Amino acid sequence: MTIDRIAPEGGITAAQLNSLTAIGRLACQAIPPFRIHLGELSGTRGAIGFTVTPVAPISQLRDTLRAATLSACPYAAATHEEMIPHVTIAYGNTDGVPAADAIAAVEKLNSPRPRAEATVRQAAVVLLERRQRSYTWELLSQVPLTGTA
Repeated sequence: MTIDRIAPEGGITAAQLNSLTAIGRLACQAIPPFRIHLGELSGTRGAIGFTVTPVAPISQLRDTLRAATLSACPYAAATHEEMIPHVTIAYGNTDGVPAADAIAAVEKLNSPRPRAEATVRQAAVVLLERRQRSYTWELLSQVPLTGTA
């Protein structure tokens, strides 16, 4: 689950990355690990994925990491859009399939079934690279959530 963008490739120095990671680690000492629930499969005009709840701890983590990022790199490309947490499993913007068709097909798959749960224990800073029909990433650093509930 991507929660924010820091900078385009080459848009941040190694020193800035090290600084924001260190600041993020300090800030995340106040955030305890938390449970998330993957819910309904849904679609947007460009992707298919699972909804994720609860929103509050994910938003708190995003806000904390955004503040750390901006203190280390004031011109970072951190977005200020409202986040709708989701885990994307497919992108539908390459084969000319209308979004409405993809969304309708996905909605038929939402029969009652067990949902997945996970515990978020850390955030990862990755270098995300878009390929022709996929993404790849390289782990740059990890920021553990070490707070207590």
